[in-house]
Amino acid sequence: MQLFEGSRQTFAKRSLVLIVLLAALCGFAQRGASLLKPGDKLRLIVVGMEDYSGEYVVLDDGSISGYGFSRLVVEGKTILEAERMVRQELSKILKSPAVSLVLLEQRQNFVYLAGAENDAGPIPYIPGLTLKQLVASIRLSPDVDEIEVRLSRRGTTVAKLPLERLLRISDEEDLALEAGDLVLLLPAPMMRVWFTGQVVRPGRLTIPEGASLYQGIAAAGGLALPRETVDGQRVLFDEMRIVVHRGAQRWELPSQPQPDQPPFQLEAGDMVSVETPGRMRVTIGGEVRTPGEYVLKQDSDIGVLLSMAQGMTTRGSLANVLILRGSEAFSIDYAKQLASGRLQGFTLQSGDFVYVQENTRYVYILGHVAEPGRYVVPDRQEFRASDLLALAKGLRNSGTLRRVSLVRPAEDGKYVAREFHLDEFLKDGKLESNPVLQPGDILLFGQPQGLTLGSIGQVTSAALLIQILFGL
Repeated sequence: MQLFEGSRQTFAKRSLVLIVLLAALCGFAQRGASLLKPGDKLRLIVVGMEDYSGEYVVLDDGSISGYGFSRLVVEGKTILEAERMVRQELSKILKSPAVSLVLLEQRQNFVYLAGAENDAGPIPYIPGLTLKQLVASIRLSPDVDEIEVRLSRRGTTVAKLPLERLLRISDEEDLALEAGDLVLLLPAPMMRVWFTGQVVRPGRLTIPEGASLYQGIAAAGGLALPRETVDGQRVLFDEMRIVVHRGAQRWELPSQPQPDQPPFQLEAGDMVSVETPGRMRVTIGGEVRTPGEYVLKQDSDIGVLLSMAQGMTTRGSLANVLILRGSEAFSIDYAKQLASGRLQGFTLQSGDFVYVQENTRYVYILGHVAEPGRYVVPDRQEFRASDLLALAKGLRNSGTLRRVSLVRPAEDGKYVAREFHLDEFLKDGKLESNPVLQPGDILLFGQPQGLTLGSIGQVTSAALLIQILFGL
């Protein structure tokens, strides 16, 4: 009888050891890498101590409790780490206990999707799953611009963005999901904005919060060209303008988005007016190629009118453009504005008369040149001695570049002559030998017989001086 009892105990011990080995083999792949979490099912085996063995489920607070050991938080621990924690606790009451902890069943990881038309519920979590992949895998409402996506993680909202934007982001911008994440598809917060003027559906519209100006225009059906003409001309899309009123603030924006400008964000209560530009009639005369009356858009400037008149003639000047408006008259140095690149944009009004005057800024070239006479100083460019010589068709055979006289009136009105060598500029590029000319200057190529630089300077009358020099 004793022999039988001893054999039974030996068999029981060997069976327990076998169970431990089998359990260890079953859970070997998970012992080192898997991290425990609530819901995981564990098997604790204490060799020779069946009372201390048992099965446990990790509670919601991440802990397990058993016979011989108090509450142990094992969430986030590997099986081996949790096993050492149990062994350490049992060592307080047992001598060198043989402890083995096996993962019997691992709770499936999920992410959760809810809201809008989709109550998908728990979705098995796969490492690497992203927010865009999850949302794109389900059937979506056609009104994607009216849905907002919110991602919550452990009770905290970590992302909130429009569904339409989520579907357009790149893979680099996409958000990686974690097990237990909650994704909500909710109606997007909306705001009310008024649209008036040339839109397909004017009135008060409800659009998503944060919508840009041009998204709001699209929600209003887009721009609508007027059927009627303005002064016989059709209005084009790029001529229309958008005005946004927000309380006392006002913005005027182009009819189409600009690539280099950030989108204008609308706010609740804004009033958006799409306006058709008016037209005005302005007359231009004087030294222009095609004088007459022209129909322009409102707020056009002199440059637009000159372009329509095909520019000025060779005798014209933009340095003193006259604008007659009723009983008023304005003088605009448009040439100076063009040269500086800072157009102050004198705005024309309907009924204005613009007169481009003749260029009376003359210089004279005399002496041994092919075509001596009077020449106009052109607008908006530096005019040097070599430029004037080119207009005069160069030198005669008797002419020379070595001794050229520049005759210029001084502050007291007396003409002063100085000599320079233009050939030094043409050969060596010496700018000092190619002076910049001013209105009233006289260039003399070759000195007339009996006339010196000093005697030229004694002549105080330009008419007399030119008459003397023309006699060469």
